[in-house]
Amino acid sequence: MNYSSILVVAEEGRLDDAVRAASEIDGVDVHAADPTTRRIVCTIEAENVDEEVRIFELVRRASGVLDVSLIEHRIDEPTEG
Repeated sequence: MNYSSILVVAEEGRLDDAVRAASEIDGVDVHAADPTTRRIVCTIEAENVDEEVRIFELVRRASGVLDVSLIEHRIDEPTEG
């Protein structure tokens, strides 16, 4: 499984639109939004890197989104029991 934390910056006056749009994308969880800075903290969970990149691009093109930055990426490999 692939996990990424991302920082989303909303367009001026469109924080609610950006939060709503990001939260409607499968694989994205919105954790916090700051109206003062228009920043939104989200995580992406995907089966593989290609799917993770696809989801990142959906967030980048979402309504009200000005910019998206990758903060951290992690791949959790399944362990054999």
